[in-house]
Amino acid sequence: MATTISLRERLPLLESPPVVERSVEPVAPSRRTSRHVLTLEPAAFLSREHHRAFRAANYILRPVRQWHLAVDWVEQGAPDAILLDVDAIDAAVSSLNVSARRLVTLLHQAARARAIPIAIVSRRDFVEIEDIVQAGVDVFVQTDAPMVCLIQRIEAAWLRGQARSFGA
Repeated sequence: MATTISLRERLPLLESPPVVERSVEPVAPSRRTSRHVLTLEPAAFLSREHHRAFRAANYILRPVRQWHLAVDWVEQGAPDAILLDVDAIDAAVSSLNVSARRLVTLLHQAARARAIPIAIVSRRDFVEIEDIVQAGVDVFVQTDAPMVCLIQRIEAAWLRGQARSFGA
């Protein structure tokens, strides 16, 4: 049985709903985009579990094999952070490779225009690598420290750099 509705009863159904004013504030994206972390191979401390931990924190590890390619990549402004195993770098010093201190200095100079944090990992004590840290390192973590600690420190250094670049 069909129900008959009078014109007065139909009118509210035919009218469009009132327009609600919305604020024009931009909505922050719910997901953070992945950040690229430059690493120099070989990085003996990076295992599959470490790669998974970085991936879970929205970081993509981008390895390069030669130090001059790392400097070129930083000059182009591609990475969001740099992660170096200074023990492996110093073990491979030759006429073709530079020391960890020299590499940190070159990367720091190349990243001067952008706030790219440089993080290093080493088995050695801070006193033994103090000259490397003073060359422009933002984060130093020993190899046996939890990977979550390293990721959190890289994130904090990246945020500090972003705050400095926006404040300048």
